[in-house]
Amino acid sequence: MKKSSGRVQSSFKSQKMGKRKAGSILDFFKKADASSSILFKEEMGSSTGKKATTNSNEATRSTNQETASSAHKKDDENIAQILKEFNDPSFISTNSFAPMWENVNEGCILEKQSEAFRRLYGEKEAEETVCPICGMDLSTLSISVDVHVNDCLDGKTSMKQVTSDTVEESTTVQVRKKMTSSTSIVLRNKKQRTVPRYKLMPFNIPFAVDAFKYGKIDGVEAYFLSHFHSDHYGGLSSSWCHGPIYCSSVTGRLLENILHVDKKYIKCLSENEPHNVYGVTVFVIPANHCPGSSIFLFETIHSEGTKRVLHTGDFRACRAHIEHPLLRDKHIHRLYLDTTYLDPKYMLPAQSEVVNACAEKCRLLQEADASRLLVVVSTYSIGKEKVAVAIAKALKTLIYVDDRKRKILDQLEDEELQQLLTDDPNTASVHMATMMQTHPEALSDYLNKRRPTFDRIVSFRVTGWEYRPKGKKLSVVSNLNSILTSPPAPFGPRDLRMARGSSPSCVSFLAPYSEHSSFYDLSVFCSALDVDVIIPTVNLYDQASRRRMNVWIGRWNGRRKKHGVLSIDDLKW
Repeated sequence: MKKSSGRVQSSFKSQKMGKRKAGSILDFFKKADASSSILFKEEMGSSTGKKATTNSNEATRSTNQETASSAHKKDDENIAQILKEFNDPSFISTNSFAPMWENVNEGCILEKQSEAFRRLYGEKEAEETVCPICGMDLSTLSISVDVHVNDCLDGKTSMKQVTSDTVEESTTVQVRKKMTSSTSIVLRNKKQRTVPRYKLMPFNIPFAVDAFKYGKIDGVEAYFLSHFHSDHYGGLSSSWCHGPIYCSSVTGRLLENILHVDKKYIKCLSENEPHNVYGVTVFVIPANHCPGSSIFLFETIHSEGTKRVLHTGDFRACRAHIEHPLLRDKHIHRLYLDTTYLDPKYMLPAQSEVVNACAEKCRLLQEADASRLLVVVSTYSIGKEKVAVAIAKALKTLIYVDDRKRKILDQLEDEELQQLLTDDPNTASVHMATMMQTHPEALSDYLNKRRPTFDRIVSFRVTGWEYRPKGKKLSVVSNLNSILTSPPAPFGPRDLRMARGSSPSCVSFLAPYSEHSSFYDLSVFCSALDVDVIIPTVNLYDQASRRRMNVWIGRWNGRRKKHGVLSIDDLKW
């Protein structure tokens, strides 16, 4: 009957298109009724055979759902049992199970498009998930997704898709002298490579941001580096000779002492002060990303007046950005935005809440058991230090790092961190490690190397890619106003998920801490600033991804035009 109704409606619409040709309204409806009668008889004649097939399919689906439900319940019971044996106070009660998280394949960090989105925009369901850094198909990985993504960020290219577009640093890229926001520079030789337009500043500002791997770019007088992560400084080395590099003082020290870039090319800019660079006023604003990370504000005199360009690099938007004197009540003509998590499913919890949850979890674990606990925290080359510091302070212990990591951390001039560091792994209950070392499979070997000093080991895999919403997921059809007035749910020690493969002596927790802006952060930031044009700088690997992001950028723009900039006075952000 349902199928018949659908076909009747289709036939009815078809007849309605010819309404003007009908002799009268009555004739029109008579014809529609006749069509309905014919279609109904046809459907009734064939329904007997289809009914058995439908019943069979429904029975199969019901069985699969029961099996999945049973498996999830068993997983939850196993998790609770492991945590109980590990003496995690959060799960001592026999009636208390681990948080009910959706069973999501670790190889799927990018959610397939929803039915609602495909209905709205006519797109086919995505069959591949790709890395937001290198664009590689993640379904082919033999390792977990978070390892690959973080290796991309750290510049370990052995697991990335190798393309033929690598060019030598000494190659000069030709471009017209006048550059606009739509300019793309193309290298014309055997190995063609395009300099993305979001790396070149508009309004004839002769600057490029995080564009070192393209070598010498004709028409660019100054190169800006937002922070010291390899996907941004790639192309820099001791042989760099293509022009001055403007950055923060922390990033400058890292360039000089870690990459050995010639000091004469490094131009360090102080924060929150005006700097004249080739006639353009430049301000450096802390980005709340890794140490030394910067947001660049460029102001130039144009034929139509002063133009302001804001390039966020990588950043975690926060209240301090909106209230910053250089941005508050200022009109921004171009905003180059870090769109790493421009997806409504990434309503990540606040940084401070995740940091406190990890520290409190370790404190509870230590108090619940007399055995000595070793805590391993995943970090990048720089970044994520906040988590290790908070845990060390909670446990009243030191932090161990290897020689390579120590050399990098010494450049940060962070006095609090320096006082906690040690070169002796046996005197520190907190160790900074790579993402690979924090996996459950690696923890047993790590613990065995530290016995008998330590009896148990717990790791924290610290990355936003590990976030899984506990409740209903937001989607493209979610209402923007309801999102802005509903910040992410509070996050505590109990919300830390246990990774698959953990055991009673080796437990790995997934901490959804990120130094990139969450979807909520981006929505508030872009609704609260007076912006003309927003240009994404991440997840531009295909047209479908760009279209998904443009949906939300359009909604932010529409809200500002209709209601003005968002006031954050009453927001819990």
